[in-house]
Amino acid sequence: MSDAALRQALIAEEWQSPNTYSNSFGEPPDGPGLYLLVGWDAHFTSARAMYAGMSLRLARRLAGHPVMREIRDLGHAQVWFKPLDLPLSELRAAERKLIRRFRPPFNIISRIRGEAWA
Repeated sequence: MSDAALRQALIAEEWQSPNTYSNSFGEPPDGPGLYLLVGWDAHFTSARAMYAGMSLRLARRLAGHPVMREIRDLGHAQVWFKPLDLPLSELRAAERKLIRRFRPPFNIISRIRGEAWA
Protein backbone atom coordinates (compact mmCIF):
# COMPACT_ATOMS: atom_id res chain seq x y z
CA MET A 1 0.00 0.00 0.00
CA SER A 2 1.33 3.44 -0.72
CA ASP A 3 2.43 5.51 2.24
CA ALA A 4 -0.19 8.17 1.40
CA ALA A 5 -3.03 5.63 1.13
CA LEU A 6 -2.19 4.01 4.48
CA ARG A 7 -1.84 7.39 6.20
CA GLN A 8 -5.13 8.67 4.74
CA ALA A 9 -6.95 5.50 5.85
CA LEU A 10 -5.60 5.81 9.41
CA ILE A 11 -6.40 9.53 9.63
CA ALA A 12 -9.95 8.89 8.36
CA GLU A 13 -10.37 6.37 11.20
CA GLU A 14 -9.05 8.91 13.75
CA TRP A 15 -5.71 7.24 14.44
CA GLN A 16 -2.95 9.49 15.81
CA SER A 17 0.82 9.48 15.68
CA PRO A 18 3.58 11.19 17.67
CA ASN A 19 5.71 10.91 14.49
CA THR A 20 3.91 13.48 12.33
CA TYR A 21 3.43 17.21 11.97
CA SER A 22 -0.09 16.83 10.54
CA ASN A 23 -3.41 17.30 12.31
CA SER A 24 -3.23 13.63 13.31
CA PHE A 25 -0.39 14.37 15.76
CA GLY A 26 -0.93 13.02 19.25
CA GLU A 27 0.94 11.59 22.20
CA PRO A 28 -0.11 8.12 23.34
CA PRO A 29 -2.15 8.31 26.53
CA ASP A 30 -1.48 6.09 29.50
CA GLY A 31 -4.82 4.44 28.88
CA PRO A 32 -6.28 1.66 26.71
CA GLY A 33 -6.21 1.44 22.94
CA LEU A 34 -4.83 -0.11 19.77
CA TYR A 35 -1.53 0.58 18.07
CA LEU A 36 0.23 -0.09 14.79
CA LEU A 37 3.96 -0.06 14.14
CA VAL A 38 4.36 0.96 10.50
CA GLY A 39 7.48 0.50 8.38
CA TRP A 40 8.47 1.98 5.01
CA ASP A 41 10.68 1.02 2.16
CA ALA A 42 13.94 2.96 1.71
CA HIS A 43 12.33 5.47 -0.70
CA PHE A 44 9.26 6.24 1.48
CA THR A 45 6.94 5.20 -1.35
CA SER A 46 5.39 2.16 0.26
CA ALA A 47 4.29 1.58 3.84
CA ARG A 48 3.07 -1.45 5.71
CA ALA A 49 1.72 -2.20 9.15
CA MET A 50 4.51 -4.35 10.57
CA TYR A 51 2.97 -5.03 13.99
CA ALA A 52 -0.49 -4.52 15.49
CA GLY A 53 -1.36 -4.66 19.15
CA MET A 54 -3.44 -3.48 22.07
CA SER A 55 -2.55 -2.25 25.49
CA LEU A 56 -4.27 -1.05 28.62
CA ARG A 57 -1.45 1.51 28.97
CA LEU A 58 -0.46 2.70 25.49
CA ALA A 59 2.21 5.23 26.50
CA ARG A 60 4.07 2.71 28.63
CA ARG A 61 3.78 -0.07 26.04
CA LEU A 62 5.02 2.08 23.17
CA ALA A 63 7.88 3.67 25.13
CA GLY A 64 10.11 0.62 24.81
CA HIS A 65 8.37 -1.76 22.45
CA PRO A 66 10.91 -4.48 21.49
CA VAL A 67 9.44 -5.01 18.01
CA MET A 68 9.84 -1.28 17.24
CA ARG A 69 13.59 -1.66 17.63
CA GLU A 70 13.54 -4.57 15.16
CA ILE A 71 11.49 -2.57 12.64
CA ARG A 72 13.82 0.44 12.98
CA ASP A 73 16.76 -1.88 12.29
CA LEU A 74 15.12 -2.67 8.93
CA GLY A 75 14.67 0.98 7.98
CA HIS A 76 12.07 3.58 8.80
CA ALA A 77 9.31 3.18 11.37
CA GLN A 78 6.36 5.10 12.74
CA VAL A 79 3.87 4.59 15.60
CA TRP A 80 0.11 5.02 15.13
CA PHE A 81 -2.39 4.58 17.97
CA LYS A 82 -6.10 4.84 18.61
CA PRO A 83 -7.31 5.34 22.18
CA LEU A 84 -10.30 3.12 22.92
CA ASP A 85 -11.97 3.01 26.28
CA LEU A 86 -13.20 -0.58 26.01
CA PRO A 87 -13.28 -3.58 28.36
CA LEU A 88 -10.31 -5.90 27.94
CA SER A 89 -12.29 -8.56 26.05
CA GLU A 90 -13.50 -6.01 23.47
CA LEU A 91 -10.02 -4.52 23.16
CA ARG A 92 -8.59 -7.99 22.43
CA ALA A 93 -11.33 -8.57 19.82
CA ALA A 94 -10.46 -5.23 18.18
CA GLU A 95 -6.78 -6.26 18.16
CA ARG A 96 -7.60 -9.56 16.41
CA LYS A 97 -9.64 -7.68 13.82
CA LEU A 98 -6.72 -5.29 13.25
CA ILE A 99 -4.30 -8.22 12.79
CA ARG A 100 -6.65 -9.85 10.25
CA ARG A 101 -7.01 -6.55 8.39
CA PHE A 102 -3.31 -5.68 8.08
CA ARG A 103 -1.68 -9.13 8.36
CA PRO A 104 1.48 -7.63 9.92
CA PRO A 105 4.59 -9.78 9.49
CA PHE A 106 5.90 -9.17 13.01
CA ASN A 107 2.82 -10.52 14.77
CA ILE A 108 3.80 -14.14 15.30
CA ILE A 109 1.51 -17.06 15.83
CA SER A 110 3.21 -20.30 14.78
CA ARG A 111 5.51 -18.37 12.43
CA ILE A 112 9.01 -16.92 12.37
CA ARG A 113 9.04 -13.22 13.31
CA GLY A 114 9.12 -11.03 10.20
CA GLU A 115 8.12 -13.87 7.89
CA ALA A 116 5.60 -12.76 5.28
CA TRP A 117 2.08 -14.19 5.47
CA ALA A 118 1.13 -16.52 2.65
